[in-house]
Amino acid sequence: MPHVEVHDKYPVKLYYTLHVGESAHSALGRVSSARSAAAASPEGDSSTTTGSTTSDAESGAGPPASSFQRAAAVPHSQHRVLFVMGLAACGNSEYLEGPLQHLLSLQDAHGRPLVCACTFDNRGVGLSTIPQRWHHYSSTIMAEDVAQLLDHLGWHSKVHLVGQSLGANVCMKAAAKQPDRFASLTMLGGVLSGMHMLKNACLQTPRLTVTV
Repeated sequence: MPHVEVHDKYPVKLYYTLHVGESAHSALGRVSSARSAAAASPEGDSSTTTGSTTSDAESGAGPPASSFQRAAAVPHSQHRVLFVMGLAACGNSEYLEGPLQHLLSLQDAHGRPLVCACTFDNRGVGLSTIPQRWHHYSSTIMAEDVAQLLDHLGWHSKVHLVGQSLGANVCMKAAAKQPDRFASLTMLGGVLSGMHMLKNACLQTPRLTVTV
């Protein structure tokens, strides 16, 4: 499963999964989490760490594509969505199953997928590594994790940010710090402390749509 090392001061490895909607034409298919397969397979078996899907490779047209390669093939005009989960919730939470299925089913007039989504395990949760000290956990530090994950993905603008519970606060701080990076912010069940920061960001970036 792909991961990225984030935060120089409080370093962790964040494990993430990219999801691409099914295409009617397609070399692009949904990239699903391979957590169970990765846990069961011998270490170093990369075939189980990037998800599985139907692709040209399976019909002999070429080598298997990693989730990162498949997401890189998505047009820049496609909607990119990052989900940030709450306290102790993994990126593969059942809470996201319905929203993800809906988003990944969306297609344009030519039958091409409209959405590329990313889910990940927050620091100290799921497959992501555990910080060395308790004070290495904070919504501010986790917002910096989000920014560095987006840098790694190459998602520098027009990102739709969705946060649940603690993740809502993390998303709020990420959007307040880099409002130009995001197209929308959706906060589900968050404690809205620090809303003044977000208000200032919205005044600076009127196109940022916020839903609470």
